[in-house]
Amino acid sequence: MSESLIVVKPDPDEPSRYMRTTSMLSTRTELEFPNSARIRFFGKDEAEILAENVRKRNVFSRHSWENNFYLQRLDELADRTVVEVFRPGNPQDIAEEAEKAAEWIEKLAVLSSTLAVTKGELLRKLGISAKRSTEINFANDFQLRFLRSRQSTAPPIQGIYVDERFCRRFLRCGLQNLAEHYSSENKLAKRVHTSLNWLFESRLEPSLQASVVKTSIALESLLIFSESESLARSLSERTAFVLSSSPATRREISGIIKRFYNARSGVVHGSRKRLSN
Repeated sequence: MSESLIVVKPDPDEPSRYMRTTSMLSTRTELEFPNSARIRFFGKDEAEILAENVRKRNVFSRHSWENNFYLQRLDELADRTVVEVFRPGNPQDIAEEAEKAAEWIEKLAVLSSTLAVTKGELLRKLGISAKRSTEINFANDFQLRFLRSRQSTAPPIQGIYVDERFCRRFLRCGLQNLAEHYSSENKLAKRVHTSLNWLFESRLEPSLQASVVKTSIALESLLIFSESESLARSLSERTAFVLSSSPATRREISGIIKRFYNARSGVVHGSRKRLSN
Protein backbone atom coordinates (compact mmCIF):
# COMPACT_ATOMS: atom_id res chain seq x y z
CA MET A 1 0.00 0.00 0.00
CA SER A 2 1.46 3.34 -1.06
CA GLU A 3 2.23 5.93 1.60
CA SER A 4 -0.22 8.81 1.43
CA LEU A 5 1.77 11.38 3.37
CA ILE A 6 4.02 14.02 1.89
CA VAL A 7 7.50 13.44 3.26
CA VAL A 8 8.96 16.70 4.54
CA LYS A 9 11.77 17.56 6.88
CA PRO A 10 10.16 17.47 10.35
CA ASP A 11 9.98 20.71 12.31
CA PRO A 12 9.49 20.16 16.06
CA ASP A 13 7.66 23.49 16.34
CA GLU A 14 5.13 22.75 13.58
CA PRO A 15 2.41 20.07 13.50
CA SER A 16 2.35 17.54 10.71
CA ARG A 17 -0.63 17.35 8.39
CA TYR A 18 -2.50 14.27 7.17
CA MET A 19 -5.05 14.44 4.36
CA ARG A 20 -7.34 11.64 3.22
CA THR A 21 -9.80 11.80 0.34
CA THR A 22 -13.39 10.73 0.89
CA SER A 23 -15.85 9.70 -1.81
CA MET A 24 -18.70 9.66 0.73
CA LEU A 25 -18.67 13.42 1.22
CA SER A 26 -18.78 16.32 -1.22
CA THR A 27 -18.21 19.79 0.15
CA ARG A 28 -17.43 23.41 -0.53
CA THR A 29 -18.16 24.32 3.12
CA GLU A 30 -15.53 23.64 5.77
CA LEU A 31 -16.58 21.65 8.82
CA GLU A 32 -14.14 22.03 11.72
CA PHE A 33 -13.63 19.69 14.66
CA PRO A 34 -12.19 20.55 18.09
CA ASN A 35 -9.37 17.99 17.81
CA SER A 36 -7.40 19.89 15.10
CA ALA A 37 -9.25 18.30 12.19
CA ARG A 38 -11.65 19.38 9.49
CA ILE A 39 -13.56 18.28 6.40
CA ARG A 40 -12.92 20.59 3.49
CA PHE A 41 -12.38 21.00 -0.24
CA PHE A 42 -8.74 20.80 -1.35
CA GLY A 43 -8.62 22.90 -4.51
CA LYS A 44 -6.40 22.69 -7.56
CA ASP A 45 -4.70 26.03 -6.86
CA GLU A 46 -3.76 24.99 -3.33
CA ALA A 47 -2.47 21.63 -4.59
CA GLU A 48 -0.28 23.39 -7.17
CA ILE A 49 1.19 25.74 -4.56
CA LEU A 50 1.95 22.83 -2.27
CA ALA A 51 3.50 20.90 -5.16
CA GLU A 52 5.77 23.84 -5.98
CA ASN A 53 6.88 24.03 -2.34
CA VAL A 54 7.61 20.31 -2.41
CA ARG A 55 9.85 20.81 -5.45
CA LYS A 56 11.76 23.59 -3.70
CA ARG A 57 12.05 22.30 -0.15
CA ASN A 58 11.58 18.55 -0.02
CA VAL A 59 14.76 16.51 0.26
CA PHE A 60 13.39 13.90 -2.14
CA SER A 61 13.02 16.51 -4.87
CA ARG A 62 16.65 15.76 -5.70
CA HIS A 63 15.58 12.27 -6.79
CA SER A 64 13.26 12.22 -9.78
CA TRP A 65 11.28 9.05 -8.95
CA GLU A 66 10.34 10.00 -5.40
CA ASN A 67 9.59 13.57 -6.47
CA ASN A 68 7.24 12.44 -9.23
CA PHE A 69 5.49 10.00 -6.86
CA TYR A 70 4.54 12.66 -4.31
CA LEU A 71 3.70 15.27 -6.94
CA GLN A 72 1.38 12.74 -8.58
CA ARG A 73 -0.30 12.14 -5.21
CA LEU A 74 -0.88 15.88 -4.82
CA ASP A 75 -2.40 16.04 -8.29
CA GLU A 76 -4.77 13.20 -7.36
CA LEU A 77 -5.76 15.02 -4.15
CA ALA A 78 -6.62 18.21 -6.04
CA ASP A 79 -10.26 19.24 -6.40
CA ARG A 80 -11.38 16.57 -3.93
CA THR A 81 -13.10 16.60 -0.57
CA VAL A 82 -10.60 15.62 2.12
CA VAL A 83 -10.52 14.95 5.84
CA GLU A 84 -7.55 16.90 7.18
CA VAL A 85 -5.93 16.13 10.53
CA PHE A 86 -3.08 18.01 12.26
CA ARG A 87 -0.93 16.30 14.87
CA PRO A 88 2.40 17.17 16.55
CA GLY A 89 5.30 14.99 15.50
CA ASN A 90 6.93 13.43 12.47
CA PRO A 91 4.56 12.54 9.59
CA GLN A 92 5.63 8.91 9.83
CA ASP A 93 4.86 8.83 13.55
CA ILE A 94 1.42 10.44 13.41
CA ALA A 95 0.14 8.66 10.28
CA GLU A 96 -1.61 5.71 11.95
CA GLU A 97 -3.34 7.78 14.63
CA ALA A 98 -4.32 10.49 12.14
CA GLU A 99 -5.80 7.92 9.78
CA LYS A 100 -7.99 6.51 12.56
CA ALA A 101 -9.11 10.04 13.43
CA ALA A 102 -9.98 10.75 9.79
CA GLU A 103 -11.98 7.53 9.46
CA TRP A 104 -13.89 8.32 12.67
CA ILE A 105 -14.70 11.84 11.47
CA GLU A 106 -15.92 10.52 8.12
CA LYS A 107 -18.22 8.02 9.86
CA LEU A 108 -19.67 10.71 12.13
CA ALA A 109 -20.38 12.94 9.14
CA VAL A 110 -22.12 10.16 7.24
CA LEU A 111 -24.16 9.13 10.27
CA SER A 112 -25.23 12.73 10.91
CA SER A 113 -26.81 12.84 7.45
CA THR A 114 -29.22 10.07 8.47
CA LEU A 115 -31.01 12.65 10.62
CA ALA A 116 -32.18 14.38 7.45
CA VAL A 117 -32.30 11.78 4.64
CA THR A 118 -33.90 8.37 4.27
CA LYS A 119 -31.75 5.29 4.09
CA GLY A 120 -32.69 4.76 0.46
CA GLU A 121 -31.55 8.29 -0.43
CA LEU A 122 -28.33 7.79 1.53
CA LEU A 123 -27.53 4.58 -0.35
CA ARG A 124 -28.21 6.29 -3.69
CA LYS A 125 -25.89 9.18 -2.83
CA LEU A 126 -23.15 6.70 -1.88
CA GLY A 127 -23.70 4.52 -4.94
CA ILE A 128 -24.50 1.48 -2.81
CA SER A 129 -26.84 -1.26 -3.97
CA ALA A 130 -27.07 -5.05 -3.96
CA LYS A 131 -25.27 -4.79 -7.32
CA ARG A 132 -21.92 -3.50 -6.16
CA SER A 133 -20.35 -3.48 -9.62
CA THR A 134 -21.39 -3.41 -13.27
CA GLU A 135 -22.51 -6.87 -14.39
CA ILE A 136 -23.14 -8.21 -17.90
CA ASN A 137 -24.98 -11.45 -18.61
CA PHE A 138 -25.52 -13.40 -21.82
CA ALA A 139 -27.66 -16.46 -22.56
CA ASN A 140 -28.24 -18.51 -25.70
CA ASP A 141 -29.74 -21.80 -26.79
CA PHE A 142 -27.58 -24.58 -28.22
CA GLN A 143 -28.31 -23.69 -31.85
CA LEU A 144 -27.84 -19.93 -31.23
CA ARG A 145 -31.32 -19.11 -32.53
CA PHE A 146 -32.34 -17.32 -29.34
CA LEU A 147 -30.14 -14.81 -27.55
CA ARG A 148 -30.57 -12.76 -24.41
CA SER A 149 -28.28 -10.24 -22.77
CA ARG A 150 -28.61 -7.61 -20.07
CA GLN A 151 -26.29 -5.21 -18.29
CA SER A 152 -26.72 -4.02 -14.71
CA THR A 153 -24.75 -0.83 -14.13
CA ALA A 154 -23.46 0.06 -10.68
CA PRO A 155 -24.92 3.39 -9.48
CA PRO A 156 -22.62 6.45 -9.52
CA ILE A 157 -21.29 7.92 -6.29
CA GLN A 158 -22.65 11.42 -5.67
CA GLY A 159 -21.48 11.80 -2.10
CA ILE A 160 -23.27 13.52 0.77
CA TYR A 161 -23.17 17.24 0.20
CA VAL A 162 -21.69 19.11 3.16
CA ASP A 163 -23.18 22.59 3.04
CA GLU A 164 -23.93 25.23 5.67
CA ARG A 165 -27.19 23.52 6.63
CA PHE A 166 -25.35 20.22 7.11
CA CYS A 167 -22.75 21.92 9.32
CA ARG A 168 -25.38 23.67 11.46
CA ARG A 169 -27.21 20.39 12.05
CA PHE A 170 -23.97 18.57 12.86
CA LEU A 171 -22.95 21.21 15.42
CA ARG A 172 -26.45 21.57 16.87
CA CYS A 173 -26.56 17.83 17.64
CA GLY A 174 -23.18 18.01 19.40
CA LEU A 175 -21.62 15.37 17.16
CA GLN A 176 -18.35 17.28 16.86
CA ASN A 177 -17.69 16.43 20.52
CA LEU A 178 -17.61 12.72 19.69
CA ALA A 179 -14.64 13.34 17.42
CA GLU A 180 -12.48 14.02 20.47
CA HIS A 181 -13.21 10.67 22.09
CA TYR A 182 -12.45 8.16 19.32
CA SER A 183 -9.12 7.20 20.96
CA SER A 184 -10.30 7.34 24.58
CA GLU A 185 -9.66 4.23 26.66
CA ASN A 186 -12.52 4.57 29.14
CA LYS A 187 -15.30 1.98 29.02
CA LEU A 188 -18.09 4.34 27.98
CA ALA A 189 -16.06 5.73 25.06
CA LYS A 190 -15.32 2.19 23.89
CA ARG A 191 -19.02 1.34 24.02
CA VAL A 192 -19.91 4.45 22.03
CA HIS A 193 -17.18 3.70 19.47
CA THR A 194 -18.35 0.10 18.99
CA SER A 195 -21.98 1.15 18.79
CA LEU A 196 -21.37 3.85 16.18
CA ASN A 197 -19.25 1.51 14.07
CA TRP A 198 -22.14 -0.99 13.93
CA LEU A 199 -24.64 1.80 13.26
CA PHE A 200 -22.44 3.05 10.41
CA GLU A 201 -22.36 -0.46 8.91
CA SER A 202 -26.13 -0.75 9.24
CA ARG A 203 -26.70 2.51 7.35
CA LEU A 204 -24.48 1.35 4.47
CA GLU A 205 -26.08 -2.11 4.32
CA PRO A 206 -28.39 -2.45 1.26
CA SER A 207 -30.21 -5.48 2.74
CA LEU A 208 -32.99 -4.32 5.07
CA GLN A 209 -32.89 -7.50 7.15
CA ALA A 210 -29.11 -7.33 7.62
CA SER A 211 -29.43 -3.62 8.45
CA VAL A 212 -31.96 -4.41 11.19
CA VAL A 213 -29.60 -6.94 12.79
CA LYS A 214 -26.63 -4.54 12.66
CA THR A 215 -28.71 -1.76 14.20
CA SER A 216 -29.73 -4.06 17.04
CA ILE A 217 -26.07 -4.93 17.64
CA ALA A 218 -25.34 -1.19 17.84
CA LEU A 219 -28.00 -0.78 20.53
CA GLU A 220 -26.83 -3.83 22.46
CA SER A 221 -23.19 -2.70 22.34
CA LEU A 222 -24.14 0.58 23.96
CA LEU A 223 -26.83 -0.38 26.47
CA ILE A 224 -26.55 -4.07 27.40
CA PHE A 225 -24.20 -4.94 30.26
CA SER A 226 -24.91 -8.62 30.92
CA GLU A 227 -25.61 -11.63 28.71
CA SER A 228 -28.32 -12.75 31.11
CA GLU A 229 -30.43 -9.61 30.61
CA SER A 230 -33.73 -9.54 28.78
CA LEU A 231 -32.64 -7.69 25.64
CA ALA A 232 -35.95 -6.24 24.50
CA ARG A 233 -37.00 -5.02 27.96
CA SER A 234 -33.57 -3.62 28.92
CA LEU A 235 -33.09 -1.86 25.58
CA SER A 236 -36.58 -0.35 25.56
CA GLU A 237 -36.30 0.94 29.15
CA ARG A 238 -32.75 2.31 28.87
CA THR A 239 -33.29 3.92 25.48
CA ALA A 240 -36.40 5.65 26.80
CA PHE A 241 -34.61 6.99 29.89
CA VAL A 242 -31.60 8.17 27.88
CA LEU A 243 -33.67 10.03 25.28
CA SER A 244 -36.37 11.70 27.34
CA SER A 245 -37.45 12.83 30.80
CA SER A 246 -41.13 12.90 29.89
CA PRO A 247 -43.10 9.83 31.08
CA ALA A 248 -45.38 9.92 28.03
CA THR A 249 -42.48 10.22 25.58
CA ARG A 250 -40.59 7.46 27.39
CA ARG A 251 -43.57 5.12 26.98
CA GLU A 252 -43.72 5.94 23.28
CA ILE A 253 -39.97 5.36 22.78
CA SER A 254 -40.13 2.12 24.75
CA GLY A 255 -42.92 0.85 22.50
CA ILE A 256 -40.96 1.74 19.36
CA ILE A 257 -37.89 -0.16 20.58
CA LYS A 258 -39.98 -3.20 21.53
CA ARG A 259 -41.55 -3.28 18.05
CA PHE A 260 -38.14 -2.87 16.46
CA TYR A 261 -36.68 -5.70 18.53
CA ASN A 262 -39.65 -7.87 17.64
CA ALA A 263 -38.79 -7.33 13.97
CA ARG A 264 -35.14 -8.12 14.73
CA SER A 265 -36.21 -11.42 16.29
CA GLY A 266 -38.18 -12.17 13.15
CA VAL A 267 -35.04 -11.74 11.06
CA VAL A 268 -32.84 -13.83 13.36
CA HIS A 269 -35.34 -16.62 14.02
CA GLY A 270 -37.13 -16.63 10.68
CA SER A 271 -40.57 -15.75 12.03
CA ARG A 272 -42.75 -14.44 9.20
CA LYS A 273 -45.23 -12.89 11.62
CA ARG A 274 -42.54 -10.90 13.44
CA LEU A 275 -40.71 -10.13 10.19
CA SER A 276 -43.81 -8.38 8.85
CA ASN A 277 -42.97 -5.50 11.22
